[in-house]
Order: sequence, then structure tokens, then C-alpha cells
Amino acid sequence: MNDSDLKNIFLLYEFNERSPFFARIAGEKIEEHDYELASEILKEGIQNFPHYATAYFLLSVAEAYKGNFEEAEKYLAAGQKLLGDAKTAEFYQQLIKKLKNHSENSASPS
Repeated sequence: MNDSDLKNIFLLYEFNERSPFFARIAGEKIEEHDYELASEILKEGIQNFPHYATAYFLLSVAEAYKGNFEEAEKYLAAGQKLLGDAKTAEFYQQLIKKLKNHSENSASPS
């Protein structure tokens, strides 16, 4: 996807925040390290699209980056329940575990 395509998605989302494009926008916010905004966008989007598994997986990642590992696990479980795919859930589980380990290692005194 090129920059022009991404700009068009942002414009569509700005025009209609109840669009399923919310997950794509939130994914961009995660890549930009704006985890708080990504989390807000995903939570609002899930209210409109409660059966959208990808949104729960992305929300688990945003929450893990924020250090909210219990919340991350909760959203991961919700996404797995909707999708029913253990491999996808395992991918996100490993990412959350990696972030948690990194957080714990960063917090421990040298």
C-alpha cells in the first residue's frame, strides 16, 4: 500500500469513524507508537463491530505496549474466541509474552 492509498483510508475514516477502516487506522497508530490513541480507536470500533477478531488482536497488542498485560490477555482471548484459529492467537500470545519479558527486564535493577 502506498502513501496515497493510506491517505485515502485516513480520509474515509475521518469522514465516517463508524467504518471498519478503524482497525487499519489503529494499526498505523501502533506503528507510530501512539498506543493510547490506537487503543481508543479500537475500543470505539469494537463497539460498532463486536465480531471483528482482528480488532481484538490489535487491541491486545496496543494494551501490551502500554504495559497492561492482563488487559492484553483478555482482548487476545476474545479475538481467539471469535476467530477460532490457534495459530493466529499463538502469534499474538508470543508477541505479548515478548513485550512483557522486555518490560520486566527493563524494570529490574542492573
